[in-house]
Amino acid sequence: MEISVLGPLRVTIGGRLVALPAKQRTLLAILAFQPNRTVSTDRLIVALWGEDASPTAIKTLQSHMFQLRRLLEPDTSAGEHGPTIVTDGRGYRLGVDPVAIDARNFEGLLEQGRVASTADPHRALGLLKEALALWRGPGLAEVGDEPLATAEIERLGELRASAFDELIQIRLALADYDGVIPELRRELSESPFREQLWASLMVALVRSGRKAEDRLIS
Repeated sequence: MEISVLGPLRVTIGGRLVALPAKQRTLLAILAFQPNRTVSTDRLIVALWGEDASPTAIKTLQSHMFQLRRLLEPDTSAGEHGPTIVTDGRGYRLGVDPVAIDARNFEGLLEQGRVASTADPHRALGLLKEALALWRGPGLAEVGDEPLATAEIERLGELRASAFDELIQIRLALADYDGVIPELRRELSESPFREQLWASLMVALVRSGRKAEDRLIS
C-alpha cells in the first residue's frame, strides 16, 4: 500500500489505484500528514467546510469517514494490506506504516544523503536523486487553505529545495558542470527568486570553460 502526497494525492493498494471523492481525498490528505497521530474532529470539520460549518457537520464527517474506511479496505483474500482509520477520542487517526507514505520516505532518503555527503559523495548523489524522484508535482491541492496542512506542504517544499541545492553542490564538486546547467535552468524557470540557484548556475557556467553571457542566452 502506498499513499503519495508529494504531488496530487494518490493511493494504491495491492497495485490498484483507489479512486476517492473530493471530501475523502481532503480527509485522507490531512490524516496522512500526521500518520499514527490523532487529528481532531474540529480541525477536520474546518478543513471540509470552513469556520461556518453547520451543526450537522459532525454527523456528516462521520459519514465521510465511514465511506473513506470502506474505500481503503484492502482485499484480504488477495493478500492486500491497507491503512486503518481509527476513531480516537475527539478525532481520527490514520494507522499506517510510515514507509507507505512518500513524504516520510523522502525525508529518510534526504537524511541518509546528507550523512553520506562527506564520506561518499557518489552514494549521497544516488540517495538525493532517489529522494527528489518521489516528487510528482507541487504540494497537495486537496487541503486548500487548511493552516497546519499548508504549513506541512511548505515545510516539505523547503526540504525539496534544499535537497536539490545539495544535489547540485555535489555534482559541481564532481565537475559535472555541463550536466547541471540545463537542470538549474529548469528549476529557475519555476523558482526564479532562489539566489542559490543563480549562484550555482554562474559557478557551473564559469567552470564549464565558456563565457557566462553566452551560456545564459544559449
